[in-house]
Amino acid sequence: MDSILAIEDSSFQLNKYREVLGEEFDVIFADCSRAARHYFKTNRQSIVAIIFDGNLSSTDPEPTTEKIAADFRTAGFTGPMFAATTDDRMEKLLLRSGCSHKLGKHNSPTWLKKIKDALK
Repeated sequence: MDSILAIEDSSFQLNKYREVLGEEFDVIFADCSRAARHYFKTNRQSIVAIIFDGNLSSTDPEPTTEKIAADFRTAGFTGPMFAATTDDRMEKLLLRSGCSHKLGKHNSPTWLKKIKDALK
């Protein structure tokens, strides 16, 4: 089964991803930068898309995710990467850093269609 890596520190949001996307994709959750980098490396062959929250915990060594997005592109990931943040400034940073699409944090009815359309 194809995987989606969701980088998100909110358990509520992670549960929403699981609810909406879990029947079609194996959703891999990373709640911190270390986990995001680890899961990307160890599951790279099955990951078809990545969802980025813009801001992780302030105690995380990388509290924002734009460098992670840029690093994943530099590492050769060519699939769709989605900016999923309510922070307009962070959304723009993520799009400049390698994210190819906006997902919208609270538009759960449209997530599956947006992801499937991006994978065509």
